[in-house]
Amino acid sequence: MKKTALLLLITFLLIFHLSLFANDSEHGIKENIQNKINQINVNDETKVFLISMIPIFELRGAIPIGLLSYKLPLWKVFPIAIAGNMVPIFFILLFSVLLQICYLKFQF
Repeated sequence: MKKTALLLLITFLLIFHLSLFANDSEHGIKENIQNKINQINVNDETKVFLISMIPIFELRGAIPIGLLSYKLPLWKVFPIAIAGNMVPIFFILLFSVLLQICYLKFQF
């Protein structure tokens, strides 16, 4: 059950990330991501958290968007963006251990 829930969560995150980078001829990647994030009906802090999880933008995109687009104060944007940037680290470490176990089973 836990593996199924984890797999569904990973699939959702992967689809969400891939949908952000869908090619839109009218807009660039930045505008496309802002439009997709703005379609989500959550508060601005959660939007900053989600933007900071995107691999290309991370803190470089989340902090300026939080400050300039959503008019949030720096003392609020900074910790939210850092926390959102740390979330993918758990999955990266988890999968690196799983890949290591798989690679150790085979001899090269």
